[in-house]
Amino acid sequence: MNFPTDKRMDFVLVVDVTEGNPNGDPMRNNTPRTDPYDGHGLITDVCIKRKVRDYLTDEGQEMLITREPVSINDLLCQVAKTCDPPETKGKKDGGKKGKLGQAQGEVRAVAVCKRFIDARLFGAMAETGDCPAGRIRGPLQLSMGRSLHPVRISKHQVTRIAVTDDKELEKPGTMSDEHGRQIIRYAAYRMVGTYSPRMGAKTSVSADDLNLFFTALQRCWARDRASARGVMGCRGIWIAIHETEDGLCHASDTHNAVRVTMPATATSWDEASVTLTKGQRGVTWHYFGWDGLELATLHHERFPKAPVVAGSAAATGAAPEGWGNPPQPEGW
Repeated sequence: MNFPTDKRMDFVLVVDVTEGNPNGDPMRNNTPRTDPYDGHGLITDVCIKRKVRDYLTDEGQEMLITREPVSINDLLCQVAKTCDPPETKGKKDGGKKGKLGQAQGEVRAVAVCKRFIDARLFGAMAETGDCPAGRIRGPLQLSMGRSLHPVRISKHQVTRIAVTDDKELEKPGTMSDEHGRQIIRYAAYRMVGTYSPRMGAKTSVSADDLNLFFTALQRCWARDRASARGVMGCRGIWIAIHETEDGLCHASDTHNAVRVTMPATATSWDEASVTLTKGQRGVTWHYFGWDGLELATLHHERFPKAPVVAGSAAATGAAPEGWGNPPQPEGW
């Protein structure tokens, strides 16, 4: 089953962590990110995009935003040389004074998207350097991940025996800094996202690009192992595919349809319960797992109730003709 690039999609991603730090805050000594108002754990969308980019790089895709120390300005100039008119190649700002011409910027933006998959998926701030390509809006937008419950963070000191200075030879065993290793025993995080077909058409995103993106969301965790992060993994990706470009219902109707519940004291995913409420107008629900995209069928459906009017069949206890829950498939 292929992803449609001309229809809106809303999706919900659930990941969990066991005895690790899913996303440290560098401004707080790498403490796991939390919401100061309610204590819920947070994972930034930037963190998720970095993991996706790293996975796609391993798969042979070229990135504009790389982990390696590569100058974006140099990459933009490389792209400009492939698409600028011959008389302006190699000249600052296309040989024009002041702001880059809009038409030339759009040509460069198309070339940037053609070369870099992360620009096609997430967009790019390419208004930099001598060969700017403007601001590219990406079709895929992610929210921050939020834990289902407030998290408790524990700190653990570790002993370092690696000697880096002659002064440490007499005392090779030293402790880590005052913060040590900070971990969360267990937490599940829920994040939501949306795909805009209008933006997808502008960046020329393909069905293969979308398949690579969701595959990366599902599998990147296994390639991002670290003792500080503990054990992290994807527990599910639920995707609402709309019938039209703009959809026929509010994004919150689909995002809130996926409910994950577990006790506040849960220590593993075994204690979680997931329900998917169907019935939103113009929406078909899918699940993306290890085998790719498939119809979501293992959840209950909701159908609208008939309004109760005095003297109506509903008021007398009889269901209106053709109303109510349809017959369930065998084994439902």
